[in-house]
Amino acid sequence: MNDIPQPAPYADIHRKLRLILHTGQLLMENGADTNRAVRDMKELSDFFSLPAAALSLHVVYTTILVTVSDNTHAYTSFIKCRKHDANMDIITAVSRLSRQAVENHLSLDAYEAALDRIERLPRRYPQICSALGTAVACAALSVLFGGDMGAALCTAFAAVIGFGVRGRLNHWEVNPYAGIAAAAFAATFTAWLLIPFSLSGTPYLPMIASSLCFVPGIPLINAVDDLVNSHIVAGITRAVHTVLIIGAMTFGIVLTIRLGHVADFATLSIIPDASYFIYALAAASAATGFSILFNVPPRLLLIIAGGGILAVCLRNLLNLGLGLPLPSSATVGAAAVSLYTLAASRHFRVPTHVISIPCVIPLIPGIPLYRLLFALINVRSLPLPTFLSAVQDGIEAVLILIGISLGVAIPNLVARHRLDRRQRLEGK
Repeated sequence: MNDIPQPAPYADIHRKLRLILHTGQLLMENGADTNRAVRDMKELSDFFSLPAAALSLHVVYTTILVTVSDNTHAYTSFIKCRKHDANMDIITAVSRLSRQAVENHLSLDAYEAALDRIERLPRRYPQICSALGTAVACAALSVLFGGDMGAALCTAFAAVIGFGVRGRLNHWEVNPYAGIAAAAFAATFTAWLLIPFSLSGTPYLPMIASSLCFVPGIPLINAVDDLVNSHIVAGITRAVHTVLIIGAMTFGIVLTIRLGHVADFATLSIIPDASYFIYALAAASAATGFSILFNVPPRLLLIIAGGGILAVCLRNLLNLGLGLPLPSSATVGAAAVSLYTLAASRHFRVPTHVISIPCVIPLIPGIPLYRLLFALINVRSLPLPTFLSAVQDGIEAVLILIGISLGVAIPNLVARHRLDRRQRLEGK
């Protein structure tokens, strides 16, 4: 039996499996959802003429395993995903390469060379631009939380300090969770030190907004997307990763609260009081700033700014104008962005999450989350009504985060199923 020559699909099988795994690894390590990674890997296996019925993929966020059987032999290979970053440019490039491989009938050598070039791509924005994007994004979030110009300036400065600390610790290869804790402490403590000099009517808001550049928006949204798409293990792993990041941030923030004897979070207002124009400008700035931080291709920045405006203004209109609960308003705002993204992604030929995730970041409920955190830390000293109010705000914030994630995921899921069904019908 071993003397029988292999059919063409199984020629260079180990190399084909290595390229499939490398493609999935680049997607998973740079912030793609599991469904995107699996879909691109399956498209690549089809291009390699590997029978779909003989292919088995197992993706668990930190490990990707692929097995192909030819009824006589089983070929199995796996790869580890050792880092998890946010690099939308690489996700876009890998997805584009998968399409080009099919359209241009690339050889294995050409595909491998292109994939290696993508892995070595430098970031589109130098460090100074990323630091500026962080400053603009966090300052805009402080405005969305009701802050004034003094608070926005203090937030921007503190956010840059936190960004610099995290970048330095990443360079030293410090444990990522320890790095986030240290960076959150550096940003929050810097904001606390600036309170006497802020000349702001909302001096404590920079302590909330300056560390929000570390909020794990991408793993949170991807976790919900994975769970909705039945990638249970990957979704749970992402959710645990999200909780660990939030826990690391909490440690750094709590340290500042303790050292600074902060006693104001429980009374901060959560009701927007500026004009729609101000909030639209802040939403566009926040979405654009996070786009730079996530290394989104520059040609998409204006589209993402428009999506941020759509998300925030629709949420405020439903919540303040029509009296809809805040979680429901945020969910509708995120769903509207998801639909907006579907049209934009088809036009620009990029994965939907490359556009949708930066757009919905301005919906993050920063103040309610911090009020809950403050209440839990000071449970012994807070009056019972204040404590219960903060817990209620915290529960609402969790519902908002879930609503944002579902609002982004479900329209994409419905559209994806319709597209898959259409492709199956066309295949028949």
